[in-house]
Amino acid sequence: MLTDQDSTKLGVPPAFKDRYVVRVIEPKFGLSKKDNPMITLQLEVVGVPVGNKIVPIVQRGNQSWQVAGLRTNAVYLTLKAGPALGRVLDFHEMIGLPRTVDETNPPIQEYNGKVLEAILTSEESIQRKALTPEDVAAGKTVGDPILDNDGKEIKSVRASLVQFLCLWRGEEPAGF
Repeated sequence: MLTDQDSTKLGVPPAFKDRYVVRVIEPKFGLSKKDNPMITLQLEVVGVPVGNKIVPIVQRGNQSWQVAGLRTNAVYLTLKAGPALGRVLDFHEMIGLPRTVDETNPPIQEYNGKVLEAILTSEESIQRKALTPEDVAAGKTVGDPILDNDGKEIKSVRASLVQFLCLWRGEEPAGF
């Protein structure tokens, strides 16, 4: 008889903070809310580095979790003089680009598909209803929580970047 222990869950497992291999997908360039030039990176988890191999599944207790294919929260890189620019230049150096960037035309095509080691963590959030015009008029800034059948708030967990570590130098990861 098959049980829960025989299944593999897709998602962010408990005790998620660790080293992972991620791939840059869908890099975009645009303006931030403050009209600063900004690069937005979407990351896809490839797996956990074990030597020069990538393992797509992690074990937590008796449960297997497939982490390969998960997307992280977006990573925002602001192209403005100061500490934020240092983060962009460090990223450039890490992926083999010069420590310079054209703030009007960054080389986002060079970012696409880059595979890196990174530290990821998890972020939990409460799912909320969209604000209605009445909510806005009443001064609400967030919608009411969405509740399950037992009246408990529905929560989601997403992977989030803590920091990039280095360009991945192990085996070529599989696509998803």
